Amino acid sequence: MSIENAKGNEKQLMALLDERKAIYHPILARALGGVAPALLLSHLISMTEKRTEGNAWVYQPLEELSEATGLTRIELINARKRLCASYVVVEKKTGLPMKVYLKVEFEKLYERLTEYMER
Repeated sequence: MSIENAKGNEKQLMALLDERKAIYHPILARALGGVAPALLLSHLISMTEKRTEGNAWVYQPLEELSEATGLTRIELINARKRLCASYVVVEKKTGLPMKVYLKVEFEKLYERLTEYMER
């Protein structure tokens, strides 16, 4: 594809890229030790902010999380384990088939970020 053709498709390209954006906070990657946990946490924060009812627990199937974040199933599972191990996310497993609900612990996250910033 020539540069001229690429420039002619710029609007179409931007429309495709604007369709689904993953929100990402780089400071989370540095504070939590990786891009995958930071990307998942950023997505969970976004999902939590969109909730209108008082329930902070969020659920999204792995396939949809993968679509939203670009992470593979294994990357998502490992990122979730890492976030739970650092206590910034808690999980609740319920139902048959089992669903994993996640909740961001904002106070713990704030503590982790301030600890990181003080180093």
